[in-house]
Amino acid sequence: MSKCSLACDMVKLKILESQCLPILLYGSESGIFDDHVLTMLNCCWNSVYRRIFGYFRWESVRNVMSALNKLNVLHLVNLRRILFVKNSMNAVFNNNTWSGIIKMYRYVNRNEFQSILNRFETDMSMSVKNINKHFHIIFANTCHD
Repeated sequence: MSKCSLACDMVKLKILESQCLPILLYGSESGIFDDHVLTMLNCCWNSVYRRIFGYFRWESVRNVMSALNKLNVLHLVNLRRILFVKNSMNAVFNNNTWSGIIKMYRYVNRNEFQSILNRFETDMSMSVKNINKHFHIIFANTCHD
């Protein structure tokens, strides 16, 4: 950040999104992060926005994220989980392997995955594009509450 102090805020954000966010979210699709870890990662990513846009630590950056059509880490991780399973299901069903289909069916019907779908009011029959849109709408609605 110190090397690009004269750069536009959006350029700084794009650099951090392309270089740091993938490292921060690495492996998040696996579901190994508990709520405490997700909260810590979310705080880290919120600090990026605070640093770039000049907010104090106690100020919320949710409205800035929403205005820029970005998601916080909590929404990003759950979106990535759902899209990973959706894409895996498509690959398995295209290959028609019964063992793969049974494994995917068991995973999708696990309680923890079903709770994510229910919490974000998402259906696996939705297209990837619609799931993305749906998550952005849900996040935007939480910012205005």
